[in-house]
Amino acid sequence: MILYSCYLAGRLMCAVREINFNVNLFFLSWLFTNLIIYFITFAAFSFPLC
Repeated sequence: MILYSCYLAGRLMCAVREINFNVNLFFLSWLFTNLIIYFITFAAFSFPLC
């Protein structure tokens, strides 16, 4: 019984780690996309000024 609960706790930790990794990956890609959009708009607005 104790071994089974330890096994379940380990599986839960692995699932949480996978979910956390996916969330971090999604957040990083979202941040990267936002940075690209900001850079493109900044370049588009500053290009006529040059």
